[in-house]
Amino acid sequence: MARAAKIKVQRWRLSPPTWTNGCSLKIALIADPHICTPWTPMSVIDAAIDLTMNENPDLVLLLGDYEAHLPFSRIPSETEVAARFARLSAPLGVFNIFGNHDWRRGHQVTERGTPETLWHRAFDAAGIETLENRHVALNHLGQDIILAGVASQMALSRPRKRDFSGFDDLEAALEGAAKDTFTILMAHEPDIFHAAPAQVDLTVSGHTHGGQIRPFGRAFYVPSQFGDRYAYGLVQEAARHLVVSGGIGYSGIPLRWRMPPEITMIELE
Repeated sequence: MARAAKIKVQRWRLSPPTWTNGCSLKIALIADPHICTPWTPMSVIDAAIDLTMNENPDLVLLLGDYEAHLPFSRIPSETEVAARFARLSAPLGVFNIFGNHDWRRGHQVTERGTPETLWHRAFDAAGIETLENRHVALNHLGQDIILAGVASQMALSRPRKRDFSGFDDLEAALEGAAKDTFTILMAHEPDIFHAAPAQVDLTVSGHTHGGQIRPFGRAFYVPSQFGDRYAYGLVQEAARHLVVSGGIGYSGIPLRWRMPPEITMIELE
């Protein structure tokens, strides 16, 4: 069980060349809670939220996969989960995207022609802004920031099928965004990092659980088209950065080995 006392705070410190020197930004990531009893109960989520708030982040990013699909488990209601995460606050806001597991129930197309689930409606009602296939403009201590998000790249996939189709639309997410402004992209699955344009300075993701089981320091299995290339942690390719959170919960089996649950803190400086 992902007990509250075992959640760690994983820290990454970055100095991208496109970030203003001397301007510090603290970003908290919460990924893959997969909330269910008995494996990842609400007490664990409360602890993760408390840890996050104790870090005094400037910005909180929720990276999806609230839904759990584990044997012999009970899933709380979407409304109950959303109410818990509504406790979070930060000066620049709390923004959310949903993961592939969250699309497995209640999927429908709205009158606007956009897909949504029961989770979308619950988070909207709780006042948590979901940022899928669009962006917002932020400003932190004089530094302009574009924060973009994409919907799950595996929203239409099913277990045990290597189907990577989804509702992600990176072009729509960045449409109209100034290309010379520091840009952060929220993407549940890290595979999009490979295709992201140079204007995306930092991509933040979850989904992989860091491999969840890591014998000999390497992920046993990673649900990615790129193997363990984007399995966990800080990845840099050219001037672009990716941070993949190890997340909190479980997928497949309720076991983590050498990959403890975490909240993830990024400090830009």
